[in-house]
Amino acid sequence: MKRTSQLYLILLLLFSDARSQEAFYTIPNSPFLRTIREPRFNGCEFVPHSALSLRLIDFKTSNFRNYAQVLMVRKGELYVFISATGMLYKSADPIENDSLRFERIDKTEHFGYNINCNAFLFKDKFYNLGGYGFWRWNGQLRVFDERLGEWKIERLNREIPVVLNPPGYLQWKSPNGNQLISLGYIEGRSTEKVPESERVKAIDTVISLDLEKTDWTVLGKLNPRLSIFSTFENSLISVLDSGMLVSELEHIQYLNLLSNKIYTLSDKTAWNFFSSPRVQNISWYKNGYFYFTVISKWGVDSIKISPDLFTFTGEQVYETTGGSISPKSIVAGSVMAFFAFAGIWFYRKRKPVVGVKESKQVNPVSTIVRSPYPVKEVFEEIEKALLKILIDNITLKNSRTATEEVNRVLGVASKSGDMQKRKRSDIIRSINAKYRMLMPDKDVQLIDRVKSDLDARLYEYYITETELPLVEEHLS
Repeated sequence: MKRTSQLYLILLLLFSDARSQEAFYTIPNSPFLRTIREPRFNGCEFVPHSALSLRLIDFKTSNFRNYAQVLMVRKGELYVFISATGMLYKSADPIENDSLRFERIDKTEHFGYNINCNAFLFKDKFYNLGGYGFWRWNGQLRVFDERLGEWKIERLNREIPVVLNPPGYLQWKSPNGNQLISLGYIEGRSTEKVPESERVKAIDTVISLDLEKTDWTVLGKLNPRLSIFSTFENSLISVLDSGMLVSELEHIQYLNLLSNKIYTLSDKTAWNFFSSPRVQNISWYKNGYFYFTVISKWGVDSIKISPDLFTFTGEQVYETTGGSISPKSIVAGSVMAFFAFAGIWFYRKRKPVVGVKESKQVNPVSTIVRSPYPVKEVFEEIEKALLKILIDNITLKNSRTATEEVNRVLGVASKSGDMQKRKRSDIIRSINAKYRMLMPDKDVQLIDRVKSDLDARLYEYYITETELPLVEEHLS
């Protein structure tokens, strides 16, 4: 009862803060803000490449000062949507002004139901899709009623939970059409009596939303290699006319969603450009040109993107299936994704294991198949980063790795406690599952944890001692 009262008090304070927000804020104008108000950029999607890239409105000490802001341009007017809320600010000041006044145009009070939703313009109307909040993930499509200053739910043929950041997938909206494509969706079972590891699942089924008919359809199963996008944040570089330019570990890929083809950036000069800090701020695309701004200067620069920069990989973004989404397809999707991923390891390249010492234990099962991939090639970059810090701490400092250090390596140090726990669980479970496939004759957990000696409420992580030499050798 006490906990419920505390939660109610927190919500009451937050809702009060939403109602008491200033009616307007004034910010300095800049070359960037002047440029994007040109008619040619109307409706463009602006992609911030970090949580701090886009902070137009300074909320000072308000609870919303650290909330993400989404910038939208409509008919030369600037709009800022405050993520995880219904708050929408508008500036229609003359383009040559030294400062811009952003006035709040919504009357919404409640928020926290649409964290990490996708906010966008369609036919000059403001929408936001999906997100998560108290007790559930959702797939609601909400449209802003400017006459009433409120958000209303548009009815869909099926509510499919989607979210932009992990464990959700990247989404693409056609700049000049009515199609929105998500590379996957979420199965949330937080209110059911299921193990914690099964409460949230990323389902790698590519789905398409017709924004005019408000109907979802299935396009197919996502290429298993692209499932990493449900793990890494800030993978999106820019939204193009036919798909997305994305960063996939050490590669930069063009996912053409209309032709269902994957291209890789093969031009070395262009690769160096897109991998540089210059484009790690805010970017957008229009008529063959990639535009970007450097926040410290707020100036605008551009580079032409031509087809000859890319090479077709021979792969598809998704395997075409078609059909509708049902609870059975959700379960089947998880199973199929597992076997597809496993199949890639076992059959794609058939490389021999180099330097792996044979276990002295005799396994009574003669049909054991060891993965043909070396340790170094099996694990994703973020998994290798975690393994490396665990190894360094035990070999150099003779200590286990604290939870906060694990969070830092996984890039969730600034996220909520639930998000941190979910990310740690997902990554460690993935590492242990892969290691069992690599070493099926060893019944061990590669990464384990114990309670901290200093604080029993916290955990410390370590690599099982017997496996340390093998992993250390093949990860280097």
